Amino acid sequence: MPFRLALGEPVDKGLRCIVKEEIESAIAHLRKDDDSLRGDGIHEARKSIKKTRAIVRLLMPGLGAAGFRDNRALRDAGRALSKLRDAAALIETVEVLSDRYFADPAMEQLSVVRSALRRNLEDTVRSEDIRTVIGGAVAALKTVRKRVSKWQIAGGGFAAIAPGLDATYRRGRKRLRQAEADPTSENLHDLRKRIKDHWYHVRLLDGPWRLTLNGGFASRDKELRELQEWLGDDHNLTVLRDAIQADPDSFGGKKNVPAVVELIATAQRELRKQALAGAARIYGNKPKLHLQETGEAWDLWQGTTSVPKPLAAIQPASTVKKRRGSAA
Repeated sequence: MPFRLALGEPVDKGLRCIVKEEIESAIAHLRKDDDSLRGDGIHEARKSIKKTRAIVRLLMPGLGAAGFRDNRALRDAGRALSKLRDAAALIETVEVLSDRYFADPAMEQLSVVRSALRRNLEDTVRSEDIRTVIGGAVAALKTVRKRVSKWQIAGGGFAAIAPGLDATYRRGRKRLRQAEADPTSENLHDLRKRIKDHWYHVRLLDGPWRLTLNGGFASRDKELRELQEWLGDDHNLTVLRDAIQADPDSFGGKKNVPAVVELIATAQRELRKQALAGAARIYGNKPKLHLQETGEAWDLWQGTTSVPKPLAAIQPASTVKKRRGSAA
């Protein structure tokens, strides 16, 4: 089923179905035996795990201890797979730099870094017991799937998700303020996590958002997708910089590293500027107004009111090249 709630379907039933389907999708991707497809399978499985965690956070106010337990289990399953994915994501990050700054004098030095990262990826794949890592993740996902039916979700309407929507939006605004005041890599990475949660929640409420924005849903969806990609790129660049500086000899030596580090800094300045500006637009409404407008959109979509109150559409950000990977 699509990653969205269906019109007329009780919220508790709909979310359980979506969670189970995302978990089953993750398991299916992890069970691919073809080595050439394993990297893509891990990537897709991690996306499904992140979607599932976003739903757990949405329901956390009502789930209580069970929500913390399952969120932690999903987090650990994702982290177990991350080492395999991160090595490939850093290569993709270098490719993004090459495409964006192809005329920069540092391209020669960057090619040395690319070659080193490819060797690192091969070493990682050889050193990791991939089947053991994947088997552990599959077992954890199966355990969570069994527990989904026992989740205590209060009610079948908007009230079941309103506290979670409010809490997630408030956390996003808080992380934005922190990143604006102190734009460290850690603060920006935390902001990205909250933006991703908000993006997944907007997609879950595709129906009410699309109806009340009168075509503006696509703009908000696009803005959120781009925001989390920009911040994901920024995080990957930080990981890449730290790896290079920790072991310069593996990346061409001290004569090669400074030019690449400076190129990374240039890219991060641009990414952070556009990401913070976009996040400020996303979190422009006060939490109380945001929740009120979302609830009114829900009522209109469900047909419980005939008085529409359109939400303010957000102007889409400039188009960027879409990327698959992230070392998050």
